[in-house]
Formats: sequence, structure tokens, C-alpha cells
Amino acid sequence: MAESRPRESKARGRFRILDLSAVGIAFPVALLLGYFAGRTVGGWFGAERMGALIGTLLGIVSGFYNFFKMIVRLAPPLPPKGDSDDGEGS
Repeated sequence: MAESRPRESKARGRFRILDLSAVGIAFPVALLLGYFAGRTVGGWFGAERMGALIGTLLGIVSGFYNFFKMIVRLAPPLPPKGDSDDGEGS
């Protein structure tokens, strides 16, 4: 039983690294999808450049949203404010 815990923590660490690498991949993918989708939709209306600009901006916004959502999920929880052992107070 004692051997399984280090293996579990190693496996959990590996999956955490994969999750963190997904953060670096998700942003550029969202940006490119937004650009090409905006360019396509803009082309339907005869304003390809404006569509590409709007799509790129939407891609940036969705990339940051995805980034923060993943970071919040991966970040360790913060301890409650009253439980600090910094020596201040009484």
C-alpha cells in the first residue's frame, strides 16, 4: 500500500504537466479559429478584413477565458484567511 502512493502522485504530476501544456496550446488554437471563422463570415458579407479582425478579437477573448478557466482549475486551493501562521495578531 505504501508503494502505491508515490506512483499515484507521480501519475498525478504527469497529468498535471499535460494539463499545463494544454494551456499553451489552447490559446493559439482559439486565436486561429477566431481568425479563420471571422474571415470566412466576413467574406460572406464582403468585408473579409473586418471579419478577420473581429474574429481575431473574439479568439483572443475566448483564449484568455479558456486560459483563466484552466489555471483556476489547476491552481491549488488557498487556505482560509483566518488560518495563517504568520505570527501577527494575538
